[in-house]
Amino acid sequence: MGPPPGTLVRLRFTVFGREVETAAEVRHSSPGIGIGVEFVRLDPEVRAAIELLLSRADSAGESVGS
Repeated sequence: MGPPPGTLVRLRFTVFGREVETAAEVRHSSPGIGIGVEFVRLDPEVRAAIELLLSRADSAGESVGS
């Protein structure tokens, strides 16, 4: 079971070859499925890279993070 909504977590992941470490707040938690987070602070350049990644996945009909 993941952390409950409202929990602050540190995330580390790679976007287009760039290592990102940031804080996020858990917004949704579904056992066996995963969690949804809201980033607390993001560098504008990292935010743009994440938005590009998500838009590419959406246009390709892919799920991100599965």
